Amino acid sequence: MARAFGCLILLAGCGLASRDVEVAQDFQAGGGPPTAGTSIDSTRLLAPISADVSKLSTVTLTAARLEATDGGDLSFVSGATLRISAQVLPDRQLATWSGTPSGPRVDLTITPAELKPYLQAGGFIAASVTYATTPVTARGLRLTLTLHASLL
Repeated sequence: MARAFGCLILLAGCGLASRDVEVAQDFQAGGGPPTAGTSIDSTRLLAPISADVSKLSTVTLTAARLEATDGGDLSFVSGATLRISAQVLPDRQLATWSGTPSGPRVDLTITPAELKPYLQAGGFIAASVTYATTPVTARGLRLTLTLHASLL
């Protein structure tokens, strides 16, 4: 028993028992037909964590940010919402932000939720972005999610 506990401590110390990964998705606002956001499917979400989600005990969203990739600010954005969906489970809100940004980046407020069942069911995370004014010229945006996966 002591040996197993020692191995567990070593795994945790080496970062093998849990891991934080970032998954980013670029999309465009303005410059043509309006886009309301983007989505990231379970395959992309799981790729940096593990090939087999059943080996993980938990997967949670610990951070989400929206940023301009073209060097401009986000003054045209008025809000953002992240939701996770899967056919066999109810939709769930994961994060929100609203206000008037003053710079090129905003951090969304996370609503804690276990993502593993959604990812096992082939779910996806959808981002909905609302605009105070839709940009006439195309603007590059990036949604970056930080996921925490744990084997314990």
